[in-house]
Amino acid sequence: MLENQIALVTGAARGIGRAVALKLARAGCDVAANYYNSADEAESLCAEVRALGRRAVAIQGSVGIPDSVDEIFAEFGRHFDRLDILVSNAASGVLKPTVEMTLKHCRWCMETNALALNLLDKAFALKG
Repeated sequence: MLENQIALVTGAARGIGRAVALKLARAGCDVAANYYNSADEAESLCAEVRALGRRAVAIQGSVGIPDSVDEIFAEFGRHFDRLDILVSNAASGVLKPTVEMTLKHCRWCMETNALALNLLDKAFALKG
């Protein structure tokens, strides 16, 4: 059912995102693995996906920044001609008590965890 589908997984380099990307690849999907800081882990994931006989590309970018989302989709378009599946998995947090969090901390969390859904959905609808 997922054979020859193309998926973009955000936060794909580690944890749940990595597991989802591998599961999609095992089901027959080609995978674009978005990451923010984990380049080596993203490349390792892509090597695993390719070993399964699927296409894979690592794409750096922050899902909470509009221009970066545009760049993610532009890079995606250089490798794939369509997008069938979008998995918004990227997440971030600040491990501090709320009273110690700065406005910058709060914005970072909200942009990565909530605004990203809107940005990705719009980009998927327009460019995917």
